[in-house]
Amino acid sequence: MGRIDKTLLFYNHYDVQPAEPSELWDSDPFKLVNKDGKLFARGVSDDKGQIVSRIAAIDSLLHENDLLPCNIKFVIKGEEK
Repeated sequence: MGRIDKTLLFYNHYDVQPAEPSELWDSDPFKLVNKDGKLFARGVSDDKGQIVSRIAAIDSLLHENDLLPCNIKFVIKGEEK
């Protein structure tokens, strides 16, 4: 196997905004809820959902191909920017 020189870097953060005040939520912010095909919970759109979708996409590509066309690296931080 040849060496792959290109690397794709994904940067993500997984912190979320506070769940309070809880009365602003229509459902438990700590449980994933599917409403009419849309997912609701803390961090789904900023930024945990992107981490999961990127990992799922890479997994899907690896099921179709033995190798990816580049190296993949993730930088995942727990603090906002």
